[in-house]
Formats: sequence, C-alpha cells, structure tokens
Amino acid sequence: MYPQGRNPHAWILAPGHYLPKNHRIRTQPLPNVIVDPDSRSLGERFAIIRAPRRSRARYPDGCVTTVADEASARAGADPRKHLHAAVVYGPSPSSEGQRIYYLVRWLD
Repeated sequence: MYPQGRNPHAWILAPGHYLPKNHRIRTQPLPNVIVDPDSRSLGERFAIIRAPRRSRARYPDGCVTTVADEASARAGADPRKHLHAAVVYGPSPSSEGQRIYYLVRWLD
C-alpha cells in the first residue's frame, strides 16, 4: 500500500524510506574479510548457493555446494529452485560455530 501523495512507483522500505520498484539490491563482499594467501582450507571457490533472496553477503555451509569450475556452477543454477551460481570465499568458522562462505560475486 502506498501512502497518499507519494510516488506510486515506489515501495516502502521503512516508514519514510522509499526505493523505485525497479531498484535491484546487490550484495558486495564484506570489506573486512581477511584473506590468508597461505591458507590451505580457505580460498575462492565456484559454488551453487541455495537462497530464496540474494541479499546476503555470507551463507552457511548447508546452503552452499562447491563445484569444480565455473561451467559446473552455471549448469547447476536454476533460479526457479532458488539455486544461483556464484564465487565464494571460505569455508570460514563463524562466531556461532558454523562454517560460512562469503560471497565474492554472482556469476549471472
């Protein structure tokens, strides 16, 4: 529902905050992730991420399937099933004791 007198082509984010309907929110990698070039377990990997929304910067291990190459990631992507091809960095232990992957970039 749009408030009276406001742009009918905008939707409400929070009271008083609006974005155009065609605005696309894209997540960028977290700037404070420390990359260890000598690590044998951490690194950039091609992956398929299962997520209904692509608005996060990090994903738990259960949502990420790593694959061998970019072609495999693209082949396994299916937006109708919420499967998206990406490059991720990880796995990294979180403060909650889970393994997480940081989004580097989407492949589509």
